[in-house]
Amino acid sequence: MLRRKAYDRLLEWKNEWNGKCLLVSGQRQIGKTYLISQFGRENYENLFYADLSKDPGICDAMKRGDVDDIVRAMRLARGNETIEPGKTLIFLDEVQVSLFARSALKLFSLDGRYDVIASGSLLGVRIPGLRKRSSKDEAITEEEIEAERSLVLPAGSEIPYKMYSMDFEEYLWAISFPQEEIDLAKKCIHDKEPLDKDLLKALERHYRDYTIIGGMPEAVDMFIGSGGDYEKSSRIVRAVISTFMDDIVTYNLPVDQVKVRDTFLSIPNQLGHINKKCTYSRIPTDGSRGTGERYSSSVEWINSAGYTNVCYNLTDLTHPISARRDPNVFKLYMSDTGILNNMLGSDAMNAVYTGDYAYNMGAITENAVAEGIMKCRLPVRYYQNTDNSEGKRMEVDFILESGRDIMAIEVKSGKTRRSPSLDKVSKVYQQVNRRIILSKGNISVDKDGVEHYPLFAACFADQFAEKRDGPKFASDDDWLLA
Repeated sequence: MLRRKAYDRLLEWKNEWNGKCLLVSGQRQIGKTYLISQFGRENYENLFYADLSKDPGICDAMKRGDVDDIVRAMRLARGNETIEPGKTLIFLDEVQVSLFARSALKLFSLDGRYDVIASGSLLGVRIPGLRKRSSKDEAITEEEIEAERSLVLPAGSEIPYKMYSMDFEEYLWAISFPQEEIDLAKKCIHDKEPLDKDLLKALERHYRDYTIIGGMPEAVDMFIGSGGDYEKSSRIVRAVISTFMDDIVTYNLPVDQVKVRDTFLSIPNQLGHINKKCTYSRIPTDGSRGTGERYSSSVEWINSAGYTNVCYNLTDLTHPISARRDPNVFKLYMSDTGILNNMLGSDAMNAVYTGDYAYNMGAITENAVAEGIMKCRLPVRYYQNTDNSEGKRMEVDFILESGRDIMAIEVKSGKTRRSPSLDKVSKVYQQVNRRIILSKGNISVDKDGVEHYPLFAACFADQFAEKRDGPKFASDDDWLLA
């Protein structure tokens, strides 16, 4: 059984959220169904599980708008199965397939008698009238379109929680790496103190494996159970990618399917360029030049489906940086680096394994860093300015903000440690008071005040922040969607 941090969030919901339904979102195959089912079995006398893609009777009952009718339909669907308030967890899976499931959550929250968790893999995807159909050729009816338009989402009646594939710390738990060593590494990162050489070497080795195989639970389980067989774990990741392709067909209108597929498949190519900014002209087309007008909705779709991690450019490096985001300029990283590696192929994975600097590993290394930051529930942003009129021309891979700190982060996948942009950034922007380089090496602070950390420190990016006295505020809350 793989230990997941999300389990603690489920316990927190059970103990503190006073009858509101929990809505767990996240991409395919990250372990939502397994984890919630395990939680239900271990914390309730009864677990009622319904996959709404396979329970049309329950979906139909949700249209009637009455909690007692829905619960009665649930009991009948399972041969009068026990559903007792306070003692039963109702788990509604694949809620995106029902036009009425989200409205039903509001009914359950207002009723307050039942503990309900809902989950879905494509909750952010909003295409009028679209639902999962028993046949991909089945037409969408006008009645379905009108029904969806009339629905009211349960604002304020559900608690959203976004789940990701396994992070590096969860991977270390899975391989039984000692917790005291993990805690020591996190403390060293926070205190800017060098790691013991043996600990550094061990964490670098495990981070290499984690970067290759990714955090999909089934792939991690296979890798461990097979004694470290990369090929077997890779087959599982490629099956996940195949599932993504199926979703693109199932959940898009025919006119959009090719555009969404081509946009998704273009991401490794986008990241392979020196300028990793997402450029529509790099998306393969039928001969015409790709444009934002044609492909922006496809980018929105794959991001809403959880396949990607969007890194927005900042127009300025002053507090608050959240107000400096340019929504039209961004990079697209894969949400799981194992997926990116499998899209790039075996040569890329071999380069990560051998540390082959001749191979352009910039895309993989940056993607892994972006993934680590995201899984720390921190916004992923960068800074690029091509206008040299005021001396601001520079590019910084990642920007983090914590309290009074604005951190400029550069990622180095090769042997070079030079960073002209870091040399310049704090002179141009006085509020940038910390400069960080992530590379292969130990923790140190050089004579110019630049902080150096190993690449895996990105997976503990929350440790970069200085400790603050006083109350905890909402922006620090793990419940918020990153």
